Amino acid sequence: MGRRLIVLAVLCAACAVPIGTPGAGCRTAPPELLDLLAGDPVLTADVPGTEITARHRSNPCDPGEETRGSVTVERTLAAGTGWADVRARHADLLAANGWTVATAEPLCATRPVSGRLVTFELHPTSATLIEAAIRFWPFPRDTAC
Repeated sequence: MGRRLIVLAVLCAACAVPIGTPGAGCRTAPPELLDLLAGDPVLTADVPGTEITARHRSNPCDPGEETRGSVTVERTLAAGTGWADVRARHADLLAANGWTVATAEPLCATRPVSGRLVTFELHPTSATLIEAAIRFWPFPRDTAC
């Protein structure tokens, strides 16, 4: 007689729910948190010599998102405006709005918001484009520079 291999599969209802589905382990940030971060002066204030060309919001449970959430603003530099000018303006905005600067180059700062520590990051993405972002984990976990 031959041996037969019997495989038992145990399924649970929660295991069958797609990743990212609210209520099934998804840690989607509340829309109010994204709104609060998007309104922070480090992202909204006037930065001379720049023009906002794009705004993005990423909630950790949005399709394709596997890490931190973020609110991002992309700025195009006008002719004659340099990285140092933009970095100095953001450093002033950070100091005036309760952020703690952790590193100056690249510019990175932290601040508690809604019971979690969020991170602001500023860096050039090309010779004429600057990205400013506030990033956070979708669950109570500190984010550091």
